[in-house]
Parts: sequence; structure tokens; C-alpha cells
Amino acid sequence: MTIVRDPKLAPNQAAFKVPLHVNKFDIKDYLTNLYKVTVTDVRTVVLPGRPKVDARSGLKILDKRTKKAIVTLSEDFVYPPPPKMEDFGEIQSKFTTIKFNNRLHGWRIRRTKEESVIYNKAMESMKE
Repeated sequence: MTIVRDPKLAPNQAAFKVPLHVNKFDIKDYLTNLYKVTVTDVRTVVLPGRPKVDARSGLKILDKRTKKAIVTLSEDFVYPPPPKMEDFGEIQSKFTTIKFNNRLHGWRIRRTKEESVIYNKAMESMKE
């Protein structure tokens, strides 16, 4: 189960992305036993896959279907704060991608001062 931020929901509701084989009873049981919250209602919807065009054949294909569960709780739900991308190595992967794309050109990537500070902090935290 993955939590999904949805600003349209009421304060006592939360949205989750769940596997297709999970039913309403499983969702309620999971949240009640694992997180000790009182679930009053569970609504589910199976979202169709998005159409895409295959790059090789040019045919239209569909992505995988997903299931969304909207859970109503007895008390208000507060979403956790969004994570900082620096903690996940986003800066490092960004420069790795740029370096990979430019490897034949012979150019050296120069960071801005702000990016250098963030990069140095990330590298110091990795060493510790």
C-alpha cells in the first residue's frame, strides 16, 4: 500500500494505491491491525491504464491498471511531510545522467554554487 496525497479529500479521509487483488475487507483489516486506527468506510476504484504509443511499432498500448482506495477514518488524518530529494541522492543521479549523456562530447560538468553546496553536503553525509 502506498499513500497518495489528494487535497480534494476531507480531513478524515486518506487515499492509498493498493494492489488489484486486495479487497475492502483486507484494507480495513490491514489499517486497523497495523496502525491501530478506526476505519469507518473504505471505497475502492480500479483506474484504467493510460494509453501510450509504442516507440518501436507505433501501436497504441495501455499501461497497467491501478487500484485506488479512499479510506474514511474516525479521526482527522494528517499527511506526513514530503521527503527532501537531497536525502535520496537526486543531485548525484542528476549529474550522473548529465555526465552519461555528455560523455562523447568531452565537456566537464560545472555546477552552480548552490548545487555545489548541496552536493558537498550530500557527499559528507554519505561518508558518515
